[in-house]
Amino acid sequence: MILKTAIQQYLERHGYEQMSLKAVLFDMDGVLYDSMKNHTQAWYKTIQGLGITCTPEEFYMHEGRTGAGTRGATAYLPGEVGKFQRPARGATDAGSL
Repeated sequence: MILKTAIQQYLERHGYEQMSLKAVLFDMDGVLYDSMKNHTQAWYKTIQGLGITCTPEEFYMHEGRTGAGTRGATAYLPGEVGKFQRPARGATDAGSL
């Protein structure tokens, strides 16, 4: 429903009655659009909100990881281990955290 509303708002804003798509591109790895700066800011704001001191640049070290991989890496922040659950030995990114 959120997507449908967003599409309708886009059409109205740009004066279109309908959208007739022939293709959709999903850029999951930043080839078409470099979304790393947005991911960096999201992680930074989340971690800062938990009271953990860090810099936005620290999250560039995790570029290319999945979300689960980044969460697993943050479990090892010095002095903050109690705020995160460490990944189980041999756990994979998919649903293990």
